[in-house]
Amino acid sequence: MPGGDLYSRTWVPHDPEWAAAALRHGYVVCLCGVELGIRAPYAMSAAQFTPGMRRDFFRHGCAMGLTVGGLVAYVDHR
Repeated sequence: MPGGDLYSRTWVPHDPEWAAAALRHGYVVCLCGVELGIRAPYAMSAAQFTPGMRRDFFRHGCAMGLTVGGLVAYVDHR
């Protein structure tokens, strides 16, 4: 939030290498949306959902305003 308020928090354990890189860089990329290209569409297996299809889903989501992202300052709150 612009005023520095906490908007969201999660307690999912992070990969130690990811956390070390986040601390080293001081920020993380945060993506939010319904077309991130992470999960295969209904009636399609993960193996059928190719990297190119995933990219196309992500790009479509961005173009339609359904997927957004940004750089977020990372502070280790553990």
